[in-house]
Amino acid sequence: MMLLPIKVACGAVVITILIASVTNIAVAFCFWFFPWISLSIFLSSEVSFSLWWWIFHSPSLASQPDIHAPKHHDPEKAFSRFEALAKTSRLLAHKSYRKTGAISEEPPPVDIKRFLSWWFSGVDFSSVKRGNVAELFAYAFHYKTIAMMEQDGLGHLPMQMVERLEKATGNSLSLGYQEGLKPMFHLWEPLRCHPRPLTFYLLMELLSLWAHAVLVLVMRYKVHNMPKLVSTPSLACTSQEIPLAKLERVESSDVANANRRTPMPPKGGLIRGSTDRPFSLGVYTFGSPEGGWGSRPASGGLRAEGIKQRPQVVDCRDDHDMQPSRASSSPLHNAGLQHDEASSLLSLPPTARASKQKDSVGLCISSSSGVTSLATAGSSSCREPPILMLHGVGFGLMSYLPLAARLASTGRPVICMKIRHISMQLTRYIPMACEVAEDVIQVIDSLGVEQVSVVAHSYGTFVASVLAQRHGHRLHSACLIDPVCFGVFMPNLLGNFVYRHSHQLKGTGPMDWLMCFISRDVHVASTFGRRFYWSDVNLWADDLPKKCLVVLSGRDDLIHVEEVRCVINCCTSARLLYHPDHMHAGCLLDAKWQDKIVSEIVDLLGANKKH
Repeated sequence: MMLLPIKVACGAVVITILIASVTNIAVAFCFWFFPWISLSIFLSSEVSFSLWWWIFHSPSLASQPDIHAPKHHDPEKAFSRFEALAKTSRLLAHKSYRKTGAISEEPPPVDIKRFLSWWFSGVDFSSVKRGNVAELFAYAFHYKTIAMMEQDGLGHLPMQMVERLEKATGNSLSLGYQEGLKPMFHLWEPLRCHPRPLTFYLLMELLSLWAHAVLVLVMRYKVHNMPKLVSTPSLACTSQEIPLAKLERVESSDVANANRRTPMPPKGGLIRGSTDRPFSLGVYTFGSPEGGWGSRPASGGLRAEGIKQRPQVVDCRDDHDMQPSRASSSPLHNAGLQHDEASSLLSLPPTARASKQKDSVGLCISSSSGVTSLATAGSSSCREPPILMLHGVGFGLMSYLPLAARLASTGRPVICMKIRHISMQLTRYIPMACEVAEDVIQVIDSLGVEQVSVVAHSYGTFVASVLAQRHGHRLHSACLIDPVCFGVFMPNLLGNFVYRHSHQLKGTGPMDWLMCFISRDVHVASTFGRRFYWSDVNLWADDLPKKCLVVLSGRDDLIHVEEVRCVINCCTSARLLYHPDHMHAGCLLDAKWQDKIVSEIVDLLGANKKH
């Protein structure tokens, strides 16, 4: 079924008029006939809500667990991957200089001087001492203070990391510890949020109702009911396996200085044991696979084997010339460095994949929950996976209705997820991205889907990253738009989304003000300030799905675009679409660019189709 944009627009206008009319009539009726009663109810409701917000809601979302760290975290593996990327950066720069006699125009994947400067609020690199960087690494890779690591007998590890980074990048840091210089401790600092009135949240519910009506009544999406509660384990960190070679004690005056000056992370509410949490997703589906939703038992599925190819780049400098072209030149090529040579630096042992087999006659064999399903490799279940759409932070699905319509117009089944806690709506529980990913798996299992093709934007790419790392065999392909999941260890996201102040927005555009307004909602602030662990959501090159499309916006300040572009070109086989003039989320306002993205998604889905 093809959904014409004009039909969707007309339907949305009709629904808007109906909802606005009913709302205005109801409000006018109350205040016209019962003015004092209505005013009293309104004021008392706002006052009561404000008290509830300050006394219960905000403190609950701002509370911290005893151990503020992700479960099953491996600090050594995370740092080794970061170290490998730093080595790749140095190798690219060295080979480019040796071959051309000049530094490459493309920046390296990690500019360590800018990296450290931004983490310390933009101070000059010369002001950052070894003790300060050790303090940063204790927080970033161990989620602890220097004092906490000393108590565990691991106080020497942060300084060892500093030495390894110096060796990998060829940069030397000054000895000592700079007083008063602190990195962005976003997990331990007070939430940066502003209270909102009850009227605001009622308006957001009204906008959510409007988006629901457009999806269901105009676009013919269907709502799927899911369980209201799911069981979740505690946030307590499991014991970390540290190689014995790393446990040799190294005395350092830099670490000792940092140890005395680093504050302990604040303590708040406790999260212990296994608890029931609210299900984090609303589920809409369009169309259905052959046989309907749930007609096949949920299974592990097979990860589609994509064709290994060089990156494809689209530079949208002309609206009339947006055809993809094969990248004829890249920093890797200019530097005389082979693709496999750079990739090998980043190819650490990948996340364990679910077992999968293919028999001698081409049947896909997979099992889950003791049920085995068989499907020929060329059948609909393997050839035409549904499209799974994951939205970003903001106004929920309302901003993504045009994209949802375009995805539905492809004729493919579509699963559209609504993530409430990043939609500025009241909710009592803020899930982590890994919990949202587990809810996604529960949804596709309940729908009987073996594999999905993920289309994710902004925050949705965090969820897609977790899916790729932990459930890669369930992903047929992925389209990552404005992918904040790349280089999450870089300071761009925190500095320009969490830490940016309104006085820094003078002279900027309305989108910057809107982004600042969204970031100060208590639910969004809690998402990034309490329930956000970069090591869980960062997508490394070796975890990228084999069939992948990456869409970058040239003016996106939540990531360092050129560094991400360099990594995609040098270290992956992903396709790349690049628009030099878009800001973050600019694609949501550009119909032509959305058409191009959807066209590339369809091409990606059919890349390995057998005829």
